[in-house]
Amino acid sequence: MNVRQILCGSLLLCVNAVASACDLPALVILPAAGTAGDASAQLIVDMQRYVGGIRAYTACVQAEIAAAGGDSAPESLRTLLVRRNNGAVAEAKALMELFGERVAPVEELYLAEFVATGALECISNARLESTVVVDDLAVLFIERAGRTYLNVLEGACTDLTRYGSFQVGRDVVAASTPQMGAVQTNRLCTRNLIVPYRFETRVSDSRPCPLGWFFEVSPEQVDRLMQLRPVHPEDGAEQEAPAPPSSVP
Repeated sequence: MNVRQILCGSLLLCVNAVASACDLPALVILPAAGTAGDASAQLIVDMQRYVGGIRAYTACVQAEIAAAGGDSAPESLRTLLVRRNNGAVAEAKALMELFGERVAPVEELYLAEFVATGALECISNARLESTVVVDDLAVLFIERAGRTYLNVLEGACTDLTRYGSFQVGRDVVAASTPQMGAVQTNRLCTRNLIVPYRFETRVSDSRPCPLGWFFEVSPEQVDRLMQLRPVHPEDGAEQEAPAPPSSVP
């Protein structure tokens, strides 16, 4: 039984006594924890679309409440519409919690803007010059000519942000190095492993993390990406997670 079936039963989301022009978005099917693999980027896109759909749905239902007279609406009608709104909010909160447990922290939903189209399985490393760690789920590979690729890892990679650099195979790739140097393969592909690496002290004691799909991003997108990325705890501020729509009392 999925989240919506449970909530439909307990919160009467699916009562058909009153017709409604508002449509619930399709539920996102989430894999078991640790099994998202290279689908993580698509799941982020799907989840962000779902959250946007829930916001549109609740806005529509609340407009129906207002059109029916708001607090003065017939009690039975207002009760039904409020239950629909609040049931959708409860569903979104439950699904967002599951997403955080099974795929990635919900703070990573900002990446959806940059990974909706144009996925590449591999890129050539011959032209690569440097990298940037975006956060524990995303890194940038930058070519000498300036072309940049965003890679969304298969899952959050512990210590990636804290260390600020990583290894591919036995070779160090870091934002501070002018060139990548010799890499063991001619291409970097999904499921190649990277390992967070503290370049200054040459410490690498973290587990390997598989790369996901690559997405070409423009310089303007890179600037926006770096502005939107989650604030790391060591920066002295807390990142506010995306919030679902509000319930109606």
